This record gives sequence, structure tokens and C-alpha cells, in this order.
Amino acid sequence: MRLYDGKKVVNIEMCVWNGNGYDPDWSEDFFEAGCLVYNEMVNVYYVFDVDYCIDAANEWADEDDNNYVFVEEEELWAS
Repeated sequence: MRLYDGKKVVNIEMCVWNGNGYDPDWSEDFFEAGCLVYNEMVNVYYVFDVDYCIDAANEWADEDDNNYVFVEEEELWAS
């Protein structure tokens, strides 16, 4: 899931290790993507603060040793 707050873009994945591999990413459920504004042209969900979202995801990961968060910051596109 790609998140954008006007300052930076990150791709964030939240997965659970099941012993044999990772279950599907469920970041869209965690961040309630259906309630966020989505820009289909650049494939991003608009959020108020990307860093806050990363912190929330990391808190979720800390709740269980099998929870993993993968975050990749992307370059902003030209305006």
C-alpha cells in the first residue's frame, strides 16, 4: 500500500509469518483504505502523516513476534 502525505511517499506492507512464509499483506485493512482518498493515477492513498502511519504499523509489529512491517520510502514524483 502506497501512502502519501504531501511530503513523502512510502510503500508499506504488513504481513504475518505463518511458519512457511508470509501471509498476504493486510495494510489496507489496518489503515482502512476504503475510508482514505485514493489517487488512481499515481496509486497512492492520502494520509495526514506518513510517519504516524509507520509508527502505528511498527506498534502492531511489536505486539507479536510473527508480525512484520516492511517500509520502503520512494522518491517523490515531479510536480
